[in-house]
Amino acid sequence: MPSNYPVYTLSPQGSHRIKFTTQKGVDFYVKSGSFEQAYPRDSPQRVKLEAQVERDYVSRCVDRCMVEVEFLQAGYRGNTPYCDLLKQFEALA
Repeated sequence: MPSNYPVYTLSPQGSHRIKFTTQKGVDFYVKSGSFEQAYPRDSPQRVKLEAQVERDYVSRCVDRCMVEVEFLQAGYRGNTPYCDLLKQFEALA
């Protein structure tokens, strides 16, 4: 498998359709049913991968939350779903 091959995505897309969830509740999707063989639960490889999934998730939420805040500051009214997700995730940490 080439090193630039994405092991996971944060949303189902393309051939990444098999859903897993980190221990902190972040969903991620993989391509292959052999994922659990390559990354057995609680193995150092899986722990490292799940930590990366969670970092990517937080980064995505932060980026989108910043856009939501900019809209609010510009006078738009609306919900802030990514800011809310970020707060929920931080409460679990």
